[in-house]
Amino acid sequence: MYKKTAFLVCAMAALISFNNAYAGTTTPHADQGLFEVKSADGNYRLGFSALLQPRLEYQHWKTKDSNKLNFDLNRARFGFYGNVFDPALTFLFQAQFEHDAERKSGLRPKELGYASLTDFSINYAFSQEFFHIAAGKFTVPFARQQVMSPARYQFANALSTNRYFAIAPEEDNIRDIGVMFHNGWNNPLEYALAIVQHGIGARLGYNYNNIDGYDAVDLKGGDFRFGVGVSGYLHRSKLDKNGNLKGDLLSKDFNHINASADFIIKAHGFATNGVFYYNWEKSKEATMGAGLDLGYLMGSFEPVLRYGWYKPVGEQRHEIMGGLNYYAFGHNLKTQLYGGVYLDAQKELNPIIAGLQLQFAL
Repeated sequence: MYKKTAFLVCAMAALISFNNAYAGTTTPHADQGLFEVKSADGNYRLGFSALLQPRLEYQHWKTKDSNKLNFDLNRARFGFYGNVFDPALTFLFQAQFEHDAERKSGLRPKELGYASLTDFSINYAFSQEFFHIAAGKFTVPFARQQVMSPARYQFANALSTNRYFAIAPEEDNIRDIGVMFHNGWNNPLEYALAIVQHGIGARLGYNYNNIDGYDAVDLKGGDFRFGVGVSGYLHRSKLDKNGNLKGDLLSKDFNHINASADFIIKAHGFATNGVFYYNWEKSKEATMGAGLDLGYLMGSFEPVLRYGWYKPVGEQRHEIMGGLNYYAFGHNLKTQLYGGVYLDAQKELNPIIAGLQLQFAL
């Protein structure tokens, strides 16, 4: 009986810690976990997080008349976070261990976001609500889903449109090394300005009625809430012939700009978030894209829908998806069943996919 009571007390304390774990960090939620230890005066705190996303996915390629069924480890991450000397001085360390086939094949740029050390930053809150300075390697402030933790998506991955307009091509949740001035996340008025090795990123947002704007699901419920944001990124780098992103803090080459506007709405279990992108590059035609996710939480189940659109030069691409999520213990233990199609300019299905992902997060 004593052991059971002690376990329940520890579990409640862990959950209380989780609700406040992301305060003062460089990334909202940052896959932060349920377990912490701290000193009596609160000046020292250490917590750890873990994220595991095994996935089974089927793909049918009509143009190739081929089928594929794969087990995949979508994400496998482990991290530490906390504060030292003062509750205002926080740190975040996170490493990734998932196999990245596209990285090994050379299909993506090789410098941003691929090192096993995904996050390593310190953050000092001069004012918890108004002014923080962060330094190290962190998520560059840009569009909502590109800042949001992958553990809190409504689908197994972010919108495919995001990858076309990410700071580095074909990547989500881009990290870079530098310094960031910001005021935290989910404040009524939030801002962030990051000066990093490969450019300058900025985000400005407004949040109404205490919305958690970086969790795609309305797990808490409540009355109507919304958040809106605009962001931009001035590139200070280019891909060289070997696929490396080369950056220079003294470079005056700002011939490539990414911009976005996004929103999130929640009310009584319903949640939707969307984004519009604009990309301008000197001597090239501007490109645009957009996307929308929505779902309605009924008890532990959430049916979800997605539409993504991308307009590169001379063509259009579409993403149409549907799915059903089951939240056994919120985002800490959930399954995500999904399926859909990708359409190119010729309206060919390329490919049809269906999958099931299990998420275990601490």
